[in-house]
Amino acid sequence: FNSIYDERVDIWSVGVIAYQLLTQGFFLGVVLKDEINKIINDEPSYDGLSVWEQDLLQKLLCKDPNKRATVS
Repeated sequence: FNSIYDERVDIWSVGVIAYQLLTQGFFLGVVLKDEINKIINDEPSYDGLSVWEQDLLQKLLCKDPNKRATVS
């Protein structure tokens, strides 16, 4: 099975769930067009999070899949 997706997509998904749990908020907008625009152009807000939490989320949610945190 050959796909353009690999475990880095799963890492990003874990980051989205972790963000929602830590901030008790939503990562994306309500309208699909807004969601896509935010993913491409914006960084999520890390207000109120500890340095450790911010660091974790930034590694999980890195837009460049080649720089995204991976499980070794």
